[in-house]
Amino acid sequence: QKVYLGQTEKRVEQISPQQARNLAQKDEQQQASGEGSNAVSLAGRQQANGGKADALGAAMSPTFSGPSAASSNPLRPNAPPSTMSLAVDDGLRVEVDPMQSVTIDNGQVLLFRRIVIGNQVYRQGLVILVEELLQQLSNAHFSGQPMARFTSLTLTAVNGGQETARIQGGPEVVHPRFSLERSFPRPFGFVRANLACEEIPRSPGRATLNMMVAVLGAVILVGFYAIYQSVRVVADLSERRTGFVSSVTHELKTPLTNIRMYIEMLEHGIASDPERELEYYRILGSESARLSRLINSVLEFSKLEKRQRQLDLREGTLEEVFTEVRDAMQERLRQEGFTLAVENILESPFRYDREVMVQVLINLIDNSIKFGKDTPRREIVARVRPEGGRVVVRVSDTGPGIPRHALKRIFDDFYRVDNDLTRTTKGTGIGLALVKRFVEAMGGRVSAANNDGPGCTITLSLPVGLAPSSAGSRSQFS
Repeated sequence: QKVYLGQTEKRVEQISPQQARNLAQKDEQQQASGEGSNAVSLAGRQQANGGKADALGAAMSPTFSGPSAASSNPLRPNAPPSTMSLAVDDGLRVEVDPMQSVTIDNGQVLLFRRIVIGNQVYRQGLVILVEELLQQLSNAHFSGQPMARFTSLTLTAVNGGQETARIQGGPEVVHPRFSLERSFPRPFGFVRANLACEEIPRSPGRATLNMMVAVLGAVILVGFYAIYQSVRVVADLSERRTGFVSSVTHELKTPLTNIRMYIEMLEHGIASDPERELEYYRILGSESARLSRLINSVLEFSKLEKRQRQLDLREGTLEEVFTEVRDAMQERLRQEGFTLAVENILESPFRYDREVMVQVLINLIDNSIKFGKDTPRREIVARVRPEGGRVVVRVSDTGPGIPRHALKRIFDDFYRVDNDLTRTTKGTGIGLALVKRFVEAMGGRVSAANNDGPGCTITLSLPVGLAPSSAGSRSQFS
């Protein structure tokens, strides 16, 4: 109930005339039974208590009393017509006071309230047997519950700070570790409940709950780790793309600078003899080819990312591929002091894209030259042989090798090993990535491994393909 300035808020309702008549009839019946029926007879209730059957105790019949005689009640069915007109409206305004409680004696409590209908005042009430009420509350709402096995419930009735009744359920608790006490709301404010227990037993479902919590925690951790990994991969790729742009800019600038320098030297007649002039022309051709290869690599990589690259699969034994690779890399090999040996024992032709294989082998050889130019032995060996129904191409060098942790990552887009050698050696980071994409496009696999001695070996495993035929074919891959 809400309380304003010390007074409890009253409830105002609308009732029908019929409801008002029913209320008045009960009042008349009580008045007809005599003057003694307007008040509560404690002696009569005490006699009735001996034969009580209700679990809540014997409740006194509701009493209704008003200030006027029954003959003056305007809600009586036999009232004059002029009086009955007061009750013919659609509804009557009723003022209802909240329920209150008064202790009659240590075993009984009176609950009552006041109702005002028009000019008539009615009082409703009933007597509650306290011990029976407490027992009923304990039996109905506590005894059958699982907590009753380990928890003690104490229900007490209090009057003026003095305990008048007590009911206890559940096991006796001597040294409670957990305790909870609460008073009931009005009009049962005289009832207080106390729960106490020494130890809360383990629930049968606790193991399942703990397992589910552990699984949920593991799922959350895995989710956070996956998010972290995704963000890290995206950030790493973004950083490598930034490095790629910087590297491509430098790689384009270097051959262009050399080309411009030698052209100016030729224009000013610095080449004093035909041999030196021929040397300058060879350098110009080499730098032009280097620039062309770089631009082609970037364009090919762009086509692969956009899934626009088409393969022209034709049959062969790679002889024409190695011839073209030798011609393209001869000047570079000579300038850096490298030797290229080819061991091709392949007899049966298989299907491959010639331009793709030329670019793959040039990228591998260029990579070996780039990182092995400071080694005492400068040898590159390419071996081709059939193995288990596939064609295996191995390109080995005598360079510094590859760090173990980077063997599986060197074929990733824009990836470059982070060490002193790579920091002093320029590159774009797409050469080996192109090798992997091209080989996988032809249905093959690529791997890297360090040699027992110096250097490393890149292995290409390509499928033999269909039976030989005279016509070529084109296919698009993504």
